Amino acid sequence: MWAEQLWPRWMETCEGVADTAVLAALFADLVRHYEENGRYYHNLQHIYHMFTVADSLAYPIVDPVTFELALWYHDVIYNPRALDNEQQSARYVAGVLPQLGITTGQIERIQQMILATAHGAGETAVFDSDTCYLLDLDLAILGAEPMTYNRYSQAIRREYAHIPDALYRQGRAAILQQFLQRPHIYHTEPMRQLYEAHARQNLQRELHELLQSSDHYD
Repeated sequence: MWAEQLWPRWMETCEGVADTAVLAALFADLVRHYEENGRYYHNLQHIYHMFTVADSLAYPIVDPVTFELALWYHDVIYNPRALDNEQQSARYVAGVLPQLGITTGQIERIQQMILATAHGAGETAVFDSDTCYLLDLDLAILGAEPMTYNRYSQAIRREYAHIPDALYRQGRAAILQQFLQRPHIYHTEPMRQLYEAHARQNLQRELHELLQSSDHYD
């Protein structure tokens, strides 16, 4: 379902940069990666949601081609057991995107944006406008309605099913606390206005539940 809905957007992203056969092959490859077993959240629905939020805000994007390709490929490689998914995704695009005929500089730019989606630099890091917006879209789910957020948090737990409950609660709580300790979760003003308060409520609620569970089992 998500592949069919996203195909027109893929063609729009790549309009004029390659012929249809190349675009179809690259899209099929993307779909194959995002539909891998075990992707309960980092899948095509996540990509669809990011584009939906982006379209609703109409944020001014400086370089739409590199921005949208970075969005498409930022989770192309995803293994919950790995610590270098962003690095692997960045390396992956270097092998496939030359087929689109875009420049080496554009590919390097896309790689930089993908690496930033590790979200490890914190809210105070300095990124250009397009990268800030990509990071915010990647975290848009944090500001979703509570039921949607709960489904997201459950999907993340399923992706990390190999981790025992106690260790998962500890690690997840640490991540949530890092976001809550930021002056702002989101980089861009439109995302802050629409999602910041909801995101903090969702994170605080999940953190409370994690800590309660830890107290219960300790």
